[in-house]
Amino acid sequence: MTKAEREARLNDAVEHLKKHGSDEEIEKAINDLKAIKTQVHESTEKVKYKIDRAKILRNVIRQTRTYKLLAIFLVLFFILAGILWLVEPGITSYADSLWLCYAAATTTGFGDISAATLIGRICVVILSLYAIILTAIITSVIVAYHNQVLEVQRHEELLRILEKSK
Repeated sequence: MTKAEREARLNDAVEHLKKHGSDEEIEKAINDLKAIKTQVHESTEKVKYKIDRAKILRNVIRQTRTYKLLAIFLVLFFILAGILWLVEPGITSYADSLWLCYAAATTTGFGDISAATLIGRICVVILSLYAIILTAIITSVIVAYHNQVLEVQRHEELLRILEKSK
């Protein structure tokens, strides 16, 4: 239900209450207001949950310093692409060197372009190893994020159970 629909229902309930002052009508209006309040509360909780998850992800990334590793990877990627463009005789454009870096970073190895010189091969090996390590780190960050989300959900569930038992 949208905000406009909630407001329309609220206005209808108030008008209805003004026109009909019987106890049954008042009870109906109160029930309508409670239903609206519940819907607003549920939608607020959904938004809060999404914000909490974003904060958790931001904290995990900050704690693990993954953003620095990603920045280093991007810089390394473009620098090595430039080096490959300069030293490899089979690479005629910067776009070709980016393609080789992509193939090396994803460990795909399409074979259409390959490093022939020693410096080029060293660059490709460095990029491939860094990409493999970065993939493992990103996987561990996702697992840490998921574990923290589950922990927050457990705590919230325990709080709900404790509140109901009071």
